[in-house]
Amino acid sequence: MEFARARTDEQRQLRRDQIQRATYGLLQGCRSHAVTLGDIARESGMAKSAVLRYFGSREGVLLSILADEHHAWTNEVLSAVAGQAKVTVEQLAEVLASAALARPVLCELLGAVASVLEHNVTVDDVVAFKLRIAEDMALLGAVLTEALGIPEGVTNQVIGGVYALSFQAWELCHPAAALEEARRREARIPAAPTDPVASLTTGLRAWLYGFVSLEQS
Repeated sequence: MEFARARTDEQRQLRRDQIQRATYGLLQGCRSHAVTLGDIARESGMAKSAVLRYFGSREGVLLSILADEHHAWTNEVLSAVAGQAKVTVEQLAEVLASAALARPVLCELLGAVASVLEHNVTVDDVVAFKLRIAEDMALLGAVLTEALGIPEGVTNQVIGGVYALSFQAWELCHPAAALEEARRREARIPAAPTDPVASLTTGLRAWLYGFVSLEQS
C-alpha cells in the first residue's frame, strides 16, 4: 500500500530517501538502462505517480544517486590524502582508481550522464546536480593543484579524464553477455584486465603525468 502523501519538507525528504535506497538496491543487480520506473516504484512500495511526484522522472532519481555517489567518492579521496606531507602522482592515481572501482554504481552512472541522465529531467534537476558536482570538483581540483602543481584552469579537464578512464575500466570488467560468449569462442578477442584497479591506476598515472609535464614544459 502506498504511503500517505508527504506534507512537510521532512516527510518529502524521507520519501526521496526511500526511493533512492530502493533504486540503489536495484542497481546492484542490473545495469542502469534496465532499471525502469515501474521497477523503482515496485521496489520502493509506491505508485509510479508517487515516484514522479518526488523526482519527476526515472532519470531524475538516477541523477540524484550519482550526485550522492560522487560526493562520497570525493570525500574518500580527500580523506586518503589528508595530512600527507607530499602526495605523488602514483599515490593519487592509486587512490582515485581504488576509490572509484569500489563504487560500481558511480562508475555505471558516470557513463550515462550525457547520453541518458541529463535527458528527461527538469532544468532545476540539472542545476542542482551540476552545482553539487562542481563543489566536489573544486575540492578535488585543489588537491591536484596543491599536490601536483596542475593549474586551476585545467583541473576540471583533468577530473573529466578521471571520470572517463574510471568508467572505461569498469565497463571492460563488466562486459555484455554476447561479448563474454565471443571471448570464449574466439581467443583473438582481447580479454578483460585481470586486475582492474592496477589497470586503471596505470591509465590515471599516465593521464596525470601528462598534465604535470605540460605545466613543467
